[in-house]
Amino acid sequence: MTTVIAVQRKGAELNAGPGSPALSWGASALSKVVEKRISDLQKLTAAGVSMIGKTTDAEPYGTIENQLRFKLTAMKQLLTPVSMYFDQSWRRELIEKLDRFHDVEDWEDDRQFPSERSFATFLRTIIYLHPTKRPGIGLSAQGHFLASWRRESDRIVIEFLPNDELKWVLSQTVDGDRESGAGINQIHRLPDLIAGYKPDRFFNDGEKLLS
Repeated sequence: MTTVIAVQRKGAELNAGPGSPALSWGASALSKVVEKRISDLQKLTAAGVSMIGKTTDAEPYGTIENQLRFKLTAMKQLLTPVSMYFDQSWRRELIEKLDRFHDVEDWEDDRQFPSERSFATFLRTIIYLHPTKRPGIGLSAQGHFLASWRRESDRIVIEFLPNDELKWVLSQTVDGDRESGAGINQIHRLPDLIAGYKPDRFFNDGEKLLS
C-alpha cells in the first residue's frame, strides 16, 4: 500500500506549469538507476534479511521485568542474522538503544511493549537505504521504532510499522519558504516518493553507518 498524505509548500507551486521542459535521462544514467534499484531490492530478499521480515510480535507473560527481558532477547535475536550489515560501533549503539528501551526502571505502564515487527522493518529499511549517516532513534508510545535525520533546520522522521510499512514526515525550507510532505508506503517505494526533496543530504553525510 502506498498513500501520500500531503505535500505542501508555502508561497510557491510545486508542479511545473504548461510548457515547462520535460526531464530527459541519458541511457547510461537511467541504466545506473535501474541497476541500483535492482541491487537494493535484492538486499531485501537476501536470506537473513528476508527471514526477519517474517517475524511476529511475541506475547510475554509474568512480571513487567520478565516481559521486558523476554522482549529484549527477541530484539537481539532479530539483529543477529543481519549484524554483518552494520559495523561494530553501530551494532554496539543499537544494542545500547535496545537495552535502554527495555529498562524496567524507566518503563511507563501506559506504553506498549516495543514491537519486534517494527524493529524488523527498521532493520530492513536501514539495510535497503544503506545510509552513511546514523539516525536518531526513538520509540513511540505504540511500541514502534522511530528514526530521524536532520540537516540544519530540515529533517525527515520515519515511523517503522509492521509488514515493511513506513510512515514518514519530511520538512524543509526552500528559497525561504517552508514546505512539508508525508506519506505511508512500503520500504521500496520511499526513494521514489521523497526523491524531489534531495534525500541524500539527510542520509549520506557524516560517519559511516554500514559496511
